[in-house]
Amino acid sequence: MPRLIVVIGPTGVGKTAHAIEIALKHACPIISADSRQIYRDLPIGTAAPTPFERQLVPHYLVAFKELHNFLITEASDTKFCMAGFQLKNTLSDNGTVTRSVCEEEDGLLTNIVETHNIEKLDGRAAVRTETDITYYDDETPVSMNMWGFMPSFLDEVEARFVNFLSTTLVENPLKGEYFLPTPVSQLIEEGKATVKVLTSADRWYGVTYAADKPVVMAALKDMQQQGLYPDGLWG
Repeated sequence: MPRLIVVIGPTGVGKTAHAIEIALKHACPIISADSRQIYRDLPIGTAAPTPFERQLVPHYLVAFKELHNFLITEASDTKFCMAGFQLKNTLSDNGTVTRSVCEEEDGLLTNIVETHNIEKLDGRAAVRTETDITYYDDETPVSMNMWGFMPSFLDEVEARFVNFLSTTLVENPLKGEYFLPTPVSQLIEEGKATVKVLTSADRWYGVTYAADKPVVMAALKDMQQQGLYPDGLWG
C-alpha cells in the first residue's frame, strides 16, 4: 500500500527543505497543503521552493507566476513580496473569518493588521461589536500568508522569536501565536525591508466551516473542467 508522508509544523521551521530531503530519499513528489491553500490561478505558498528544488523533485500546487518572477528578478535580503487578495473574494458565506488586512502606498506594504470576526453584512465586509459596525472597502487588500522571502528572512524571524516568547509566556502562554506578519511589520517599521504587494482579483477558496466544503468541491471540479487543474489532482 502506498505511504503518505506528512510534514507539519509552524511557519519558518524548514518544512520545505525537509520535504525535499524526504522526497529525494523516497523518489516521490511533493504536494503542498495548507489551511490557506486553495486559490484560483494562485495555488499555494509560503517559502516557495526554488526553481532548482523543483527540478530535483516534482512539486504540485506551488506555481504562481508573478511571485516567482519577483523572486528571480527583484527579491533581495531587504526586498520581499506578498500576494494581496481583495477582501470580498476571501469571505465565507457561513460565518466570520480572520484576515490580515493590509495598507499599502505606491504598491508597497505599509501596515498589516490581524483582524478578527470579519463577516458579510448587507453585501459588504464588516466587523460588528456590541456598540459599532466597521465596514471595509470590498477591494481592501488582505494577506492569505503567501509571501516571497529570501532565506535570510528566517534569521530575522528566529532572532525576534526570543523576545516574543519571553513576553507571550507571561501574557498568554496557552494561546499566544507568533504570526508571520509580525516580524514583517517590524522590519518595515525599522526601515530594514520593503514588501511589494502583488494584487490579485482571483477568488480564494477555503474551508473555514463545514458548510464551505461543498462550495470548494464544486469550485475545484469547475477548475478541473476548465483545465486549470488536472483531472488526477488527488492521485
